[in-house]
Amino acid sequence: MLYTPFQVGGSEYKLRLTASSLVALEKQFGDNPLNRFLAGEDKVPEFTVVIALLHAALQPLEHKITTERAYEIYDQYIEDGNTFPDAIALLVTVLSDSGIIPKSKTEEATEKNAELGAQ
Repeated sequence: MLYTPFQVGGSEYKLRLTASSLVALEKQFGDNPLNRFLAGEDKVPEFTVVIALLHAALQPLEHKITTERAYEIYDQYIEDGNTFPDAIALLVTVLSDSGIIPKSKTEEATEKNAELGAQ
């Protein structure tokens, strides 16, 4: 099964986006989640979008994780020394590993987020 391993605070989670999780996000946003997440070269995704995408990616293989728990997982990720651009790069990898975007987009996003982190 396709998933992206995600280590946070000594716990490992399996992240994966499925058709049902993407449709749920589309209903939540009123737009295709990729339009909100991959918003453009000079625009960084909103925190709301990043956390919602993280929560959706946790649902298929890490059942019963609430939105509030997704906030806690994100906060622990930051406490572990990661940054918001790191979270964006992780979610781009999840999109790629879930077969939603091509691997070339993952490389582009990784470079873009490295630039964001350097600013």
